[in-house]
Amino acid sequence: VHGEQQMRTARMMVQVLENITKRADKISHNVKTKFDGDSIPLISVSDFVERLTRHFHSDESIFITLLIYLDRILKKRPKFMLSSSNVHRFILTSLVVSEKFNSDDYFSNEDYAKIGGICNSELNLLEHELLSMLSFNLYISDENYTTYLDSLQKFLKAIVPTPAAASCAPLPVPEDKEAYSCLQCMF
Repeated sequence: VHGEQQMRTARMMVQVLENITKRADKISHNVKTKFDGDSIPLISVSDFVERLTRHFHSDESIFITLLIYLDRILKKRPKFMLSSSNVHRFILTSLVVSEKFNSDDYFSNEDYAKIGGICNSELNLLEHELLSMLSFNLYISDENYTTYLDSLQKFLKAIVPTPAAASCAPLPVPEDKEAYSCLQCMF
């Protein structure tokens, strides 16, 4: 059983990613990435993240790390768009990379691929692509992590605590935009 804080952080990450994908889906873009599938998965982002959360060993830090990795990629590759056709694979790959980097207790890629609903060879390819996009730099300083954690905690406090309401609650608008500079591109 995973903690309430982990589930709240997961729901917050889902809201951020859904916000990003809705914006990207409105824009016609022809730039395909290795994360793009042939079709949009039938499972919602929320249900997909819930499924991954049930099976992964890690705590809420993997969700915060995913947002940091995404922010780094968006800064380095502004043409990269997280959309409905690639968000599931991006989430899976980012969480796998984060869990493997931050934990001594993790599954094989074959197991992660089964959990994520893709084949092992595809996950291997996506993992390499993500690492390349990050220039193989997975290190996150304590200061950078704390900045994201503090920002997310401020958002989490504003979300209605019931699971049904939290999954539908709109993101609160940050009062101090400068304090959220590292997350600005997401909102």
